[in-house]
Amino acid sequence: MKKLLLPCLSVLLAGIAAPALAAGPTHGATYVAMGSSFASGPGVATRVPGSPPGCARSTADYAHVLARKRGLHLVDMTCAGATTADILDRSQAGQPPEIDAVDADTRLVTITIGGNDLAYIGNLWAESCLRRPDAVPAAWHPQDCKVVPEDQVQAASRRLPMQFHRIIAQIRARAPHAEIVLADYTNILPSHGSCPQRLPLSPEQIAAGRRVAAQLARITAEAAKADHVKLVAASAVTMAHDVCAADPWVSGFRFPPNPRVFAPVPYHPTGQAMAAIAAAVDRAL
Repeated sequence: MKKLLLPCLSVLLAGIAAPALAAGPTHGATYVAMGSSFASGPGVATRVPGSPPGCARSTADYAHVLARKRGLHLVDMTCAGATTADILDRSQAGQPPEIDAVDADTRLVTITIGGNDLAYIGNLWAESCLRRPDAVPAAWHPQDCKVVPEDQVQAASRRLPMQFHRIIAQIRARAPHAEIVLADYTNILPSHGSCPQRLPLSPEQIAAGRRVAAQLARITAEAAKADHVKLVAASAVTMAHDVCAADPWVSGFRFPPNPRVFAPVPYHPTGQAMAAIAAAVDRAL
């Protein structure tokens, strides 16, 4: 009888423990969000009070939506324009490297990064600007629109996997009990066709942008797999809502009159995209 009860007891205890392990960070746990503008959410809802204006950090970015849902203590370090170097090594917009917010109390870290390393959005902006300079207010300096050459983009893409590895390794060293989630970028470009009013690019430029987007998604997924962290494919979650879709979850090529205004900027996720990504992260946890 004892031989029968012991295995049954162990199975019962495992069944009780499993939901707790699968539940992710609990109410009140510290959550650090890191990444670029696709995490900070320019123009979505309102700017986070007291946050650096240059970071364009939204009260409804996916980190804030997730933190409210789970009752987490959020430290939002996301910042528009951030590269992997801004997470790891250098200050930006008056704040220290984003990773400095991670410590032994951190229980969740989300990261959306790499697009600026590969000049993904920057080149879409610059190419659109060169084709439609009349659509860019003078305060945004349309004369400064410059496309990063392909060889530089590819050189950055070869460095990016190691940068992901460095970020994950440093998080684990600082916060050994933290859950880590990589979320890639909201889908921007249609799988076919175009919409010149929202996306003033040639078919060749759109195809090149798709290749960079696919490369970024692949590098992010491979980094998550190699370092055994969770992946949320925001690109897949938002695939049907590209800039040319009937229900787009990214802004078209339209600028606010002044860069200092907290308002939507071209080719960036809307509140619908942020809510969908937050729900995907929640499911992953």
